[in-house]
Order: sequence, then C-alpha cells, then structure tokens
Amino acid sequence: MSRPRIRSSGVDVTSWPSVDRNALGADTKVLYERRLNALEHYLAGESVRDIHTQTSVGSRQLYRLLERCLARHDDGRVFGYRGLLPHVHVNAYTRHTPLTTLSEAGSRGTAGAFAYCLERYPVLEDWINQ
Repeated sequence: MSRPRIRSSGVDVTSWPSVDRNALGADTKVLYERRLNALEHYLAGESVRDIHTQTSVGSRQLYRLLERCLARHDDGRVFGYRGLLPHVHVNAYTRHTPLTTLSEAGSRGTAGAFAYCLERYPVLEDWINQ
C-alpha cells in the first residue's frame, strides 16, 4: 500500500480539537492512547513498519485514522483528535436507494428514511428544530 501524501508538513495538529482523556473509560483510553501514539509517530516521519511494531497499529488502520481526523465535523472544524475515538461516526449514513416498503416486511429496508425525508423537505427539519 502506498503512503498518502499527507505528512507533518500538511497537517497542523495544533488547531485540532482535543479529547478529555479523563472522561474516557479504561479500555477506550488505552485504545485512544495507542492510536494517538501511532499517529504522532507517523506525523514525525517514522516508517509505518516501525509504528506497527511499536503500537500494533497497521498501515491501513493508520491511514484510515488520519482520514478520520482530517474529516469535517458538523461544527465546521476537522474532527482532529476526536477522530481517534472508537465508535464515533465520522460520516453520516446516506440513503442511496429509493424507499420501498412491503407491508408484510414491517420496517425492514427503511434505514435512513427519516433523514432522507428531512433532507428532501428542509422546511420540515426547520419546523422540528424549532
């Protein structure tokens, strides 16, 4: 796998939103610290192989974590260090197929239907938010 072009020269981590490590559970904190350590080594220019040996974070996961950190959050900033947290969704679910329901199937196949409705009718979303 080839390295992304992003290295320390293109990433300004000083402006990244931080994470309150004291608020994390024990298991989450260990995983977060390991991911943070791997990312810091990568941005310092260390080889991916050495990072994997030290932190057990492989190249694919490292590149995925970096993409998560650089993704835009709803608040307009990058996710930053929040992107290293496990079980945090960076991208919202987007429904791509038309909504079709079968009366005998119940609610199967309706994932994302409400968000689709709000996207299609922004007036309804404004009304709900008020």
